[in-house]
Amino acid sequence: MSDEVDNANALAEFYLKTALSVRTKVLEIKWKCYYCDSPTEKLFCDTGCREDYETAQLAKKRAGK
Repeated sequence: MSDEVDNANALAEFYLKTALSVRTKVLEIKWKCYYCDSPTEKLFCDTGCREDYETAQLAKKRAGK
């Protein structure tokens, strides 16, 4: 029979798994634009590439990929 501690642990594990499943990926500098692969010291070479990358990521998320 489960007691309050077991129930609390199960609920905490559920919350942790849920939080980890919805977190966003943190991009690290790779010295190339994440969208067009042009050399850059930033994540994206310009705002156009950043916006296009974000649009592509949202489309993938909506498609379930």
